[in-house]
Amino acid sequence: MPDLSTLPRSTSPKAFFETLLPAAFAEASPPDVTSRDPLVVHVCGPGGGAWSLTLEAGKLAVTPGASPGAVLQLSMTTAHFREAVAGVLRDRAVAAAQMTGAAGRSVRLGRLVLPPDRLARVKALSGDIALELRDRDLDDTYRYVITLGGAAPKLDAPKTTVTVDADDLVALVVARVPPQQALLGGRVRMAGDMNLPMQVVGALLGR
Repeated sequence: MPDLSTLPRSTSPKAFFETLLPAAFAEASPPDVTSRDPLVVHVCGPGGGAWSLTLEAGKLAVTPGASPGAVLQLSMTTAHFREAVAGVLRDRAVAAAQMTGAAGRSVRLGRLVLPPDRLARVKALSGDIALELRDRDLDDTYRYVITLGGAAPKLDAPKTTVTVDADDLVALVVARVPPQQALLGGRVRMAGDMNLPMQVVGALLGR
């Protein structure tokens, strides 16, 4: 079975979404949940594309293309996809998991399954949130845009932009700082509609 913590940088979005992620998800023995409202991932640039992720009795189904009726969408460039799944951001996530004693792939992947009540709360929201992760070591910034609902993503004009240093994010995770508290702390900067990220976190956590 694939180990998502050691993928090579040559991993393509197609291989990741259509082969590696479903196999790792199945190994994680997720809850027996069905959710046909898709999560749509857009990878923009050479070798990219769009993929729609749904759950059928706990099994992750991936369909090429952007299916209608999305709960939320995630957009990124191919370069930033690579850093997330096989580069510096992946390495930071692995380091954070080791420092917090998080066990294995099943723990992390299991968190992707939302109870129906939380899913309904997420579906009720709308707007775009750009998450910018600053890498001080490489003097670079990795950008991921979350679009709530099935509207066309506004990549260049999101409703809210959240910026945090990647090392600070790891420190917050290791310290187990609650997400809502982290958003209000000095390490995270927000521009635009500051209420939207709080609403999303509240919906995901069932609060």
